[in-house]
Amino acid sequence: MERVRTFIIKKETMIVQNKARFKDEYKKQKEPLGTGGFGVVYKCRHRETKQTRACKIIPVKKIKNMSMFLQEV
Repeated sequence: MERVRTFIIKKETMIVQNKARFKDEYKKQKEPLGTGGFGVVYKCRHRETKQTRACKIIPVKKIKNMSMFLQEV
């Protein structure tokens, strides 16, 4: 029997804005988990808390429509 995993996403666990540099805060895996319309999703580990997170890396050059980008976020 296959084990089913349930993920609960709460607003308070989301990071709205982080002023630190990404590389200073997270260590990113080399292989991506997936890709989307705006960027690539990687498994990352927060350097201080050691929490594992999914981080979507979005190059600023790819943001041509701000309203679509904000909907993506």
